[in-house]
Amino acid sequence: MSSKYLRSATALAITAIGLSAQAATVTLSDWAYGDSWGNQVKVSVINETVSAGAFKGSVSFASGGEQGFSGTITNFVTYCVELTQSFSFSGSGMTGYNVLAGSDYTEWTNGNGRTAAATSQRLGQLLSYAASNSHIQTAAQSTSLQLAIWNVIYDNDNTVNGGLFQEKSHASYDPYANQLLADSASWSGMLDVYVLQNDGKQDFVLTRDSGRSVPTGFGGTRNVPEPASLALVALGLGAAGVARRRARKTG
Repeated sequence: MSSKYLRSATALAITAIGLSAQAATVTLSDWAYGDSWGNQVKVSVINETVSAGAFKGSVSFASGGEQGFSGTITNFVTYCVELTQSFSFSGSGMTGYNVLAGSDYTEWTNGNGRTAAATSQRLGQLLSYAASNSHIQTAAQSTSLQLAIWNVIYDNDNTVNGGLFQEKSHASYDPYANQLLADSASWSGMLDVYVLQNDGKQDFVLTRDSGRSVPTGFGGTRNVPEPASLALVALGLGAAGVARRRARKTG
């Protein structure tokens, strides 16, 4: 087999952080909830079959801190937010990442009928709901959440089986993705959404609790029950799966 490429779609490295001009380094070494290479889905936006799920690793911020957040977040979990970009698992860090508020992330003004601010708010609902009661505990569930995340980004409904974004293979992950979308639609979102952004590379999701000065989120700064370890103090989805967007296998 040739190399395995991870094409992430909106990484949700959900780590609490604010808008910052300083660069961060993102290191993603593996799937967050167990091997997800076999968790394949066919997505309509790119009309390709990809592996999907949460990613784990770490994020290091520039010295001096970034909007109240500094140092390195270990046990970092995130998801991808761009189906059109890719990355590879590695022990080496990906440098040059900026932290943007979701409402300022121009990739989310993409014709789904929502503004970037509205997309960011809806993602906050979804991620907050997913983190609230340990809804993500397995590789399969993280695949469903990745599908739901993509649906929020590329569509404006609560199903992955119709509309602008579709999972076309009718995979076993679809029903739970639809459940997450439906159940989170009326959820009182407690998470502010940010994006780890880098032109030409996969972008990942970040979060922090609304109204709190201390950064928190999926990436390692808040209480988030994770299957393998609760140490994910950031969002409650397992500090290691924000960018597991789309992982494409070739060869």
